[in-house]
Amino acid sequence: MNLSLEIEQNRNQKARLCGVLDALTFGLLICDENLALDWANAEGRHLVNGSAHFVSRDQHVTLSDQVAHNKLKALCQPAMVEDAASTSQTIVLDRGGAEELQIRILPLPNHEEEWARRFLLILAQPDMPKSADPLHLAELFALTQAEGRVAAALLAGSTIKDYADERGIAEGSARNQLKQVLSKTGSRRQTDLIRKMFHSVLTPSLHYPKASRLHDLL
Repeated sequence: MNLSLEIEQNRNQKARLCGVLDALTFGLLICDENLALDWANAEGRHLVNGSAHFVSRDQHVTLSDQVAHNKLKALCQPAMVEDAASTSQTIVLDRGGAEELQIRILPLPNHEEEWARRFLLILAQPDMPKSADPLHLAELFALTQAEGRVAAALLAGSTIKDYADERGIAEGSARNQLKQVLSKTGSRRQTDLIRKMFHSVLTPSLHYPKASRLHDLL
């Protein structure tokens, strides 16, 4: 194979893979044992640049909470990899608060020298409102467009009353639509419905509200 063609194919494959990773709703960071940042997906860049839990400092992952940062540094050491089974690999900031941030630390396999002594940080904000396209929900669960809008509103954290007020319809009409949604999805209650939507194939396309500008970390 022509070398230039092979390089171009590898570049295209990398671009497609990055596009897939950028669609995920949780942040991904790859750093070394000194917390120097090697790579981040779109959500990871958004969190590092926009969350109060991070301090932007010389291309390094730096937590604003010093105790949590020290724990992160300790977990991203080669010696901790062998003891991973008996060591907590999770950090939770602002537990139970409106801006709770969960961080999971995983050592990357050392199959290639390039990734030796590298760590993957998985970042999630469990309480951040999520949204989905009502048309996608309608197609997935065989709903009408109106029912898809109700389902999307509930997923985003709205109440039926808020949804009815926003749409300018009677609350009773909105509740009737909700009953149809619950029936068609086989859900007994709203929490069942939200769980099904969140764990559906639409999960990678659920998104958080983004900041207007993301700084390029790479």
